[in-house]
Amino acid sequence: MTASQMPDQLSAGEIQEREEYIRGRPPRLPVLPPEERTKRQEELLDEISMVVVDGVRKPREDKAALEILIRHAELYKAHMDVAQKYLSGCEMDIRDRELAILRIAWLSQAPFEWGSHVKIAKRNGITSDEIERVMQRSSARGWSKRDRAIVRAMEELHFDSMIT
Repeated sequence: MTASQMPDQLSAGEIQEREEYIRGRPPRLPVLPPEERTKRQEELLDEISMVVVDGVRKPREDKAALEILIRHAELYKAHMDVAQKYLSGCEMDIRDRELAILRIAWLSQAPFEWGSHVKIAKRNGITSDEIERVMQRSSARGWSKRDRAIVRAMEELHFDSMIT
């Protein structure tokens, strides 16, 4: 990865502005109102609206986002099938995986992924300080050697489409 591809250390104002953008403003798309949903969309929404967290089945925190995504129910279902395989069948340690997802979400400016995975990351051992560091870069002070390698790998993947 070349220096021109990696942004320099962001100023505090730039980090705050970017964080506000990534965390999201009101959604660009409205939820799909119940009266406009097909029977299949309702069934799928019911199916995906629950999640198991720490062994307890509970309603998902991002139900409003699901009510937007349900507009294309089968596409979302296919996405979730792949994501579920990655999340459940992944050989990567959950903490490492969440660190990688956070860095990609930040670099991609993906509000939905960022917001969802900050919560998941905190439940899996990533500290608030580390989340702040994710918004900087792999060269930020404080990373362990392993964490720096994970963050750096995601930067390379994002900017170069490969990992050295």
